[in-house]
Amino acid sequence: MADRKTTVVVLSVLLALSCTGAAVLGYLLYHADQDTTQARRQGWRACRKLSMQHVLYERARERARREKRTLVVIGNPTGGFVNKVVPVYGCGDVCIDIAGCRPCGRETRVLKMDAIVALRKLPADSAVVFESEVLEYVGNMRQAVAEIDRITGGDHTRIFSVHSISIAHWPYHTAGKRPPAPTAAARKKRRKHRKKYANTGEGLARRIIYRFPPRDHYQWVEL
Repeated sequence: MADRKTTVVVLSVLLALSCTGAAVLGYLLYHADQDTTQARRQGWRACRKLSMQHVLYERARERARREKRTLVVIGNPTGGFVNKVVPVYGCGDVCIDIAGCRPCGRETRVLKMDAIVALRKLPADSAVVFESEVLEYVGNMRQAVAEIDRITGGDHTRIFSVHSISIAHWPYHTAGKRPPAPTAAARKKRRKHRKKYANTGEGLARRIIYRFPPRDHYQWVEL
């Protein structure tokens, strides 16, 4: 009788351990899948941004060549984590970035300074502009836009922009599906997480740009 009770207790303990183990394994697998899904989504977002940088830079370069204008690039071609390994756009005729542009040949004039200060050095109605995720960081967005408008002759289709933070940018780039202004929650989330972007050396983001050329003129919300 005692042996039977002992056997029942042992089997009950083993069954409990088995159930607990299955539950723990299920929990770990669920979260591993969630982590993989999140990583996969982040990877796709990065690939999409890189592809649009390449496509729009080439469009800007062709527009500048066709109209015999200066191609102005705002943003270091090797400024991002991935771009350091695989640059997907070039330096243009003039390259502007507060941290400098590299690698650029002698044919490129590099302006290592604040974007607004650099833009003021360029002639009016002389340029086609390619810019990628720099205007989020400038001190005064209105002044920056006014200078870009000045050097492009007030034609926003001469501006080719990539902005991908906190918006559904892919349908906008590819199909013209205009995103709404970021919600208060999206702005709060961006404010919370922007410090990690500051580690790239660009400083804290000041705004979310949610519509931009060549499809629209710039629209943004301040953080």
